[in-house]
Amino acid sequence: MTTLATSTHVPFAAPASRGKLFRNGWEIAWMVIAFVVFWPAGLALVAYYKWRPDMSRMTRRAERAARRSFPAAADFVARRAEPASSGNSAFDAYRDEVLARLEAERRKLDAEQRAFGDFLEELRRQKDREAFDRFMASRRAGPQDGDGVTNA
Repeated sequence: MTTLATSTHVPFAAPASRGKLFRNGWEIAWMVIAFVVFWPAGLALVAYYKWRPDMSRMTRRAERAARRSFPAAADFVARRAEPASSGNSAFDAYRDEVLARLEAERRKLDAEQRAFGDFLEELRRQKDREAFDRFMASRRAGPQDGDGVTNA
């Protein structure tokens, strides 16, 4: 007797987060109205309801992009959201101590990052200044031909 192994992997299945075709009754009503008024619009609504994007996934992606683009705002929101008391004063004190230590470490790392950025900017300025000085020295050093090329 032959037994078939069943696989839970379906190659072209929609993600489980998509849910039902219609999320509420208004979607069905709008689709019926669209079919009555102009059938291609109804067909477009059916296609949209079938293959619409998962909004929760898009929202999470937008939140990550906002955190990357505006880290200061994310830090502000994180600092405003104080953790609730656990009911154990010893644990709350320990948590506050650890959070304060981590905040101090974050400020120290931010200062080091700013200092390193300033250092790199100064290196770029020095490199640009050296290149400009070499250019000016080469222009002053030798006579130029009629085509603007310096004789070397």
